Amino acid sequence: MKITKWLVVGIGAIVCFVILYLVRPLFHGLMVHLFYLAPAFWFGTIIASIAGFFFYAAYNKGKERSWWGIISLLGVVFGLVWIIGGFFTPVMMTAQLHHDIRDKIVYLEELPQTSTDNFRMMPYAIAENNARNTLTYSRYRLGELDFVIGKDGKLYWNAALVPEGVWNTILKKPRGVVYIDATTSQFNIKVVDKGERGFPYSDSLRWADNIKWRAEKLDYWATYSDPYYLLSEDGEIVVVVSKTKYRMAMYGKFFPIMVPYFAGVYLFFEDRSVRWVPADKIDEEPLLANQQVFPEELARRIAQSFRYPHSIANTLFKHQDQYELADVPEEGNQFPYFIMLEGNRPVWFIALEPWGTTFGLKALLFVDARTGEIMLWQKPPETTIVGAVKALEYIKSSAQLREVKWGQDGFIVIEPLPVFRKGVFWWKATMTRANKTAVTSIVFCNAMNPQEIVVLENSEQAYRFIRGEEIEFSQVTDFSEAIAMIDEQIEKIESMPEEFRSPAWEKQLSILRAIKRFLVKASQ
Repeated sequence: MKITKWLVVGIGAIVCFVILYLVRPLFHGLMVHLFYLAPAFWFGTIIASIAGFFFYAAYNKGKERSWWGIISLLGVVFGLVWIIGGFFTPVMMTAQLHHDIRDKIVYLEELPQTSTDNFRMMPYAIAENNARNTLTYSRYRLGELDFVIGKDGKLYWNAALVPEGVWNTILKKPRGVVYIDATTSQFNIKVVDKGERGFPYSDSLRWADNIKWRAEKLDYWATYSDPYYLLSEDGEIVVVVSKTKYRMAMYGKFFPIMVPYFAGVYLFFEDRSVRWVPADKIDEEPLLANQQVFPEELARRIAQSFRYPHSIANTLFKHQDQYELADVPEEGNQFPYFIMLEGNRPVWFIALEPWGTTFGLKALLFVDARTGEIMLWQKPPETTIVGAVKALEYIKSSAQLREVKWGQDGFIVIEPLPVFRKGVFWWKATMTRANKTAVTSIVFCNAMNPQEIVVLENSEQAYRFIRGEEIEFSQVTDFSEAIAMIDEQIEKIESMPEEFRSPAWEKQLSILRAIKRFLVKASQ
């Protein structure tokens, strides 16, 4: 009877273990971040528990002052120190990362040149809105947009067509892939439709068909970037996922921590085969030519490590040589930004500001999106550089755009991106209606002289500006007919008795006067 009972328990335990093993990606985030990446906490717990057991035994025998009683007590203290340190694992990990990379940083004396024909002109929000409005597939929606380099060498926004609805995400496959030309201000979309049969894996799917589920089953003790989608020479969709692994190190030669590094890339094919490309073999893989493979999350972690140039104590108290990320809170698009430099070199860009309440920049960080090479340009002492937040403010208050109505019922400026033109740093922003459906204008703000604002009509003019060419502005010089019509409307409203002039009429009168001032100025 006892044998039968233990047999049932054993079989049940084996079945539970097998089920947990098969669905292990469900617990990936918990296992990796809470356990694997916090070795000090768990090693400390084990050491303190074992040492505590021996000290308790020594205490019960009245030998707490013996050599093994004292050693056990020291072991408890040692374990508790590691446990406390475990709560600061992310901080120590980032500080150790800076210690590892600081001798590998390439310091730039001059700013690099932005690509003059392959730059992001189509903002994320406008690309996403137009794609959602254009696609008419029943039971499918747009997945997460990411960047990819097309066969023509151009930069594209890229996403999968994924099933919509709980039931469909379980039963259906992703239908195809969407490519949106990111190098032009005109919306241009291409869809690779695989029909109902679809292709095996993508983001935004449930369970086993989710691309990260598949990657996590291949290597559990790693983290993965969001996927993007390539087309092979024969039109096959290939899913690309970058992998970040971790190695153990001792922070301050005392605390065990895990430090991230770029390990390589998984390529998932339509026939369900998988190819592993190590980081040092990326250049040998034709499918990955010019593609960004270095993980975005790791590039941001590298930038965050500049908070700890000397030690954690320095960051907490002295703040010497400490940098902070100059994110744009309103944008929801945090650093790093993906940009193309001269020679179509893909890099992650991060603007760094000094510690404190300031919007000025102190350094610009570039992380090669293929090799992970780290390049830092530091601002000369006599130079002032504004960050993206201030650049947007200068744009809105500029003389060229002073009459524009800003806000949710007017225009907004979005997605400030860095442009490097003949050694000068500019912020490029997009002016659009609040509904974010089209590029109205492309605006450049000189980060080194923010009063200098250039407003352009389209991406063609923007590329000419980046190349340093003169731009011929196409503008109407005779607005007399339009001004006369506005004067007529203003006169009609002003001739109305005041008791009949509602707030709405007053608002319209104000708008007409603003338009008239704008046209008068433009015709001069």
